[in-house]
Order: sequence, then C-alpha cells, then structure tokens
Amino acid sequence: MKDRQKQNNLDDAFYLDQVNPTPPKEYFKFIADMVDDLSCELKSWHDIGCGSGEFVHYLSSRFSGLNVSGSDVSPEIIQLAREKYPDIQFSVEDFTDVQDSSIMAGNDVISLLGVHGRFRYIDDWLPQFSSYIKDGGYGLIFDLFNPEPVDVAVSASKADLQVTKYDNTYFNLVSTTSVKNKLDSMGFKTSFHRFEMPFELAKQDDPFRSWTIDLANGKRMLTNGLGQIFDLYLCVVKK
Repeated sequence: MKDRQKQNNLDDAFYLDQVNPTPPKEYFKFIADMVDDLSCELKSWHDIGCGSGEFVHYLSSRFSGLNVSGSDVSPEIIQLAREKYPDIQFSVEDFTDVQDSSIMAGNDVISLLGVHGRFRYIDDWLPQFSSYIKDGGYGLIFDLFNPEPVDVAVSASKADLQVTKYDNTYFNLVSTTSVKNKLDSMGFKTSFHRFEMPFELAKQDDPFRSWTIDLANGKRMLTNGLGQIFDLYLCVVKK
C-alpha cells in the first residue's frame, strides 16, 4: 500500500472547547508542592505549551506576587487563554524555534507540561528547553517517562481513519536515563519524582485519552488505546 501524506492525529480542538475555567488538576498541585520545597526565591514563572492557560492561572492564585506568563504554538488556543485570563501575559511561540527568547529566558522557573511526548527524538526539544533555564533557576518537565533505559518512538492511527501514518502522538516515551544523561552532559542537575493519580480516570470514547488501571500491588497507573501502561513523572532540572 502506498503511504499517504502524514497527518497529525492529535485532537487539539479538545482544548478549544475549554472556554470556562476548570478546577485545578491534581498534577498542578503536585508540581506547585514540589516547587514549595525548592531553594528558590520565586518571582517569575513561564509555562511553555500553556494551552488555554489553566496551569498559569492556578500559579497566579497559588503564589502571591508571582509574575506568570505562558506560550503555545497555537494562535487559537492563545487567543482563548487571553480571553479567559486577560491579566496574564500569553504569547504565540514555538519553543524549539524562537527568534526572540526574552519572554522565556530569565524566569526563575520555566515549565514544560504534557508536551515532550509529541517529539520522537530528545534532541528535537530538550536542548532548546534547557537553554531557557537561567543560572540558579529551575526547569520543570512533566509528562510520561520510561523508568527503564529504553526510548520508545510511537506511530499510531485510529482504525476507522483512512490514514496509514502520523507524524506524532502524545505518547512517545523517552527514558529517564536518556534525559538525565543529556542534561548531565550540559552541566545540569536532574531529579525525577513519580506522580500517582489519586483517583480513577474513566475510559473515554477517544482512545487517545488516558485512563487509569489498578495494579495487584495497589498502585494505580495510566493506560491508553495504544496498549501502553505508563507513569507520569516530574523532572526537576537545576542550573
């Protein structure tokens, strides 16, 4: 069969439907709690891939006096974020190809949440992200990581679509080993902290949306329609 043109299988319109503020996600609280324990005078925070701004808004309410900002590659999503939270600075940026990095660089904390799973290769995103971490500052990366020393590149398609290949999914699975080795080589200190979903997530109609399963040992992990079982981790990067 001849390969058809690659397409994106990600339903980014899902975020455009979030026109009203939503309660803070559990991993928002988890990340903020971790930052509370850092030896950092927190004055500014920039979130890359901010979506409709929910996490940035949560930070502004959690940390009094914190200067927060966010960026995303989607003009439509950034427009929605600006409408929802007009007091917060949002910008349209591709963090892997930024001409003027002034909005990202120089912050005490810079975060990348639920984004790097879209990239097949670590060099396509990690050096660029780490370049925005200032001396004495922190970078936070939250998403699925493989605790085993194996990097997994995923190609997936829904069976009811007449498309044979896709450029990306949410679920490329880079190993903690590869991330640590890369960051070590650039002079950063790195630690990983496992996040466990505190409640069950039900299966949805969209097989690319994750749900939880309970293990025999009492732990709860995430799975999806790709047949993956995975954990979420927060990677804390210090310069």
